[in-house]
Amino acid sequence: MTSNSDKAKQIYLAIQKALIEEWDPIGVRDVPEAQGEYDSYVPMLYDLLLLNKPDEEIFDYLWWVETEHMGLNGEKKGTEDFIKRLRYIFQIINNKRITKKNIETKWSELRPLGNILNELCHGIYLEDIEKETGCKKEAIYTLLIKIAVCETNELKKEDILIIELDDFEIGIIKSCFLIVENEIEDRQYQARIGVSKEEANQILNKLNESFKEV
Repeated sequence: MTSNSDKAKQIYLAIQKALIEEWDPIGVRDVPEAQGEYDSYVPMLYDLLLLNKPDEEIFDYLWWVETEHMGLNGEKKGTEDFIKRLRYIFQIINNKRITKKNIETKWSELRPLGNILNELCHGIYLEDIEKETGCKKEAIYTLLIKIAVCETNELKKEDILIIELDDFEIGIIKSCFLIVENEIEDRQYQARIGVSKEEANQILNKLNESFKEV
């Protein structure tokens, strides 16, 4: 069982990561020396989430940081969306034990999974995506970005790479996989996903086995 102190550490680290990778108002996510740029805001955000303060209060804090403390113009829609992401992070870690694994794979296997997630974000229309997939669209999009950033100009499709995935992310991939398999006709599947349905099944099965074995 995960202790409260362990959960607190996980939430702190997740907020820290989200601030630099998703919020990042001054654009320093790719600067190695600036990875701790927003760490000083983590305790306040953690307390606001822990005390279940309303979104308006969290928004006011982030908006103050962006517009007054940093002197930026701010982007209200982006800040509001980020608050939803913070709530999601807090709820997932606070209510569920998360198992993380380093998965060894190839870009030729990872890219089709990214294409499947992309279909849920930008292709297939679902009236209630959370009901159909069991997760929020923001979670799917975040995982899509996590996979997309693995690609580099030097990366070849058969090069081995390591990606860290947790059991919740594996669940997202499985849910999206089933929806895409049902929604996209066979003749369109390979053109949109990059592999056939049979090949996609093989990739998913391999991912499942890798997650169990590590």
